[in-house]
Amino acid sequence: MFVKNILSGVTASLLLMGATGVSAQTMDELLLELRSCSPEIISREAAVSVAAGNVEAEKAKRLPSFSLSANGKLRADSSNDTGLDASARYTLMSFGKFEANEAFTERKLQVEQLASHETSLQKLAELLQRKSSYSRLSDDIKTLGAIVQMQQEVLDRVERRSKVALSSESDKNAVFSKVWQNKNRINENRLQQQVVKTELDLLACTETLQQLSLEQVPQQPGDVDPLTQEFANASVALLDARLETKSAELEANRLSLRPDLELVGSVPVDDDQSYKDNSSLGLEMNVSYGNMGRVEAARAVSLEAEVEALRFEREVTNARRIRNLVSIEQRILALRDEVLPNQQLAIDTVAMKLASKERLFKAGRVSLFELLSSFDELLTARLDLNKFRAELHQAEIDRAASLDFVFR
Repeated sequence: MFVKNILSGVTASLLLMGATGVSAQTMDELLLELRSCSPEIISREAAVSVAAGNVEAEKAKRLPSFSLSANGKLRADSSNDTGLDASARYTLMSFGKFEANEAFTERKLQVEQLASHETSLQKLAELLQRKSSYSRLSDDIKTLGAIVQMQQEVLDRVERRSKVALSSESDKNAVFSKVWQNKNRINENRLQQQVVKTELDLLACTETLQQLSLEQVPQQPGDVDPLTQEFANASVALLDARLETKSAELEANRLSLRPDLELVGSVPVDDDQSYKDNSSLGLEMNVSYGNMGRVEAARAVSLEAEVEALRFEREVTNARRIRNLVSIEQRILALRDEVLPNQQLAIDTVAMKLASKERLFKAGRVSLFELLSSFDELLTARLDLNKFRAELHQAEIDRAASLDFVFR
């Protein structure tokens, strides 16, 4: 019952989120921009072009073929024996081999297309995750900057008090050490942010991609419940295509031993009337059983094993996708409804405690080290809030990616 309730909540929240947000472009336009930034996607597109060419080459085998041959002999009596022959060959019937081979190459084309689409969606998710990391570092820098400003005020106060012997040099060094430590953390975050920025510039080489957020990702069409076997995301759809390709290859292998029935015509191309009697037109039946068909039989056994393995992988992958989606939704609900509100409450509590410590410190009723400890508590609480917000955003990106951005 618990899992059923979770599944219902997942579907309802996905549908609600999918109904919001308006995009200025389609997903195809966005992926086209992403393609211009990604060598991996360009490589995948090249593989698609090659597979499309193979499909056309396979279809061309149905067309007739023509050939022109020339021969010449120099006899001992100095007479020449030359000839020029034109011939044509056309397959009347392949007993299903043409159809099977065409189906196989078309399935291979589909595999490459889906692999390219999967790579594009992965790059889109990677881009959004990098943006989330960059945003989290920016929030941490702001949080550390606010704490440093508060600690700097304490340092200024301690320095003023040290002039009238109300604070010791060790007190001043303690506060200065905290300020320096947090400033150093800011610099470390900025350096890390530069690394993420470099990665972002490689993934987002256009203005649209640089400004893209999860809410601005175009809405994909989709009506199937994502928590069912019928919903196939890019990874599962790719497995389906690979399974169909192996099945088509198995069928092509099975039919490969069938004969070909061909119409063959030949005519000499010569002005001599005697050569015209050598013209011919007839039917040929070609059958090839190399190695008594054992190679094809062994190949069929191997392909059958691959088909069964792909079927099992498809079932396991889709079941794992559903479990992972439920797990992500549980984490989103926990972060959004429990962790973040509780963390904000903890920050408010620590902030009130710090304000109290500051008043008592000014009155000389608490030590400087107690005040610094309260600053550390507030800093930790605020950084934890930034972390939980980033985890929520990253979980939402993971959920959208697992659904091919059909729902957000």
